Amino acid sequence: NLHLDYDNAAVRVRSMRTGTAAHVTVQSKAAQKDLLIRIPGWVPTDSLQVTANSKSVDVALKNGFITIAATGSQQDVAVHYALPEFSDTEVWQDKSATGEVVTFNWRGDEIVDATPGGPYMAS
Repeated sequence: NLHLDYDNAAVRVRSMRTGTAAHVTVQSKAAQKDLLIRIPGWVPTDSLQVTANSKSVDVALKNGFITIAATGSQQDVAVHYALPEFSDTEVWQDKSATGEVVTFNWRGDEIVDATPGGPYMAS
């Protein structure tokens, strides 16, 4: 998803997570083409804040992407968004572990905790 660092002749990407929020910067070095940035489906759209060259940009998602129009010169784009937290409980698929469950606690696309449960954990 968005959480990576990358650098080549055309673009530089830096990402950072801080608690329940994330920040991605994209430097389009040539800006001869529109810049499309994929926004994962789990990102709350009301939390999106986008700037291009320090100026606020209206966010319009289309097919999971935001588009920053080409300017013909370098653009520095910043995308800020919330990392939603949620839990997901799954039943083990192993037939010998019938009734066993594990709860995954997520922040954005990252598992931050897993809690196994079931009879084998009883004290």
